[in-house]
Amino acid sequence: MKHQVLGVRHFGYERHTTENIANALTNILSESGIDASNVTAITGHGSNVVAVFRVGLLDSSTRLDCLAHKLHTYIASVWSHACSSYPELLQYDNHAPALAK
Repeated sequence: MKHQVLGVRHFGYERHTTENIANALTNILSESGIDASNVTAITGHGSNVVAVFRVGLLDSSTRLDCLAHKLHTYIASVWSHACSSYPELLQYDNHAPALAK
């Protein structure tokens, strides 16, 4: 198994639609000489990105959730729920930037 970054595209003022993302990915794969039907991509769970693979715009490529993104979403959801139940926890949000520095 191999992994590497093949390219990065700036969308400028273009919207991040399913079609625009699919076109960018297709172009990157084509420029790299890679058959789009033999690719597994690990992505965040944005609906526009997920749709690229769900609607088959990249042939039969496979998309897997990025564990880091999934974990972040889970922790953010749990934290939000905890803060709703215990508002005093919000004071930690105020101090977190200072701790990070």
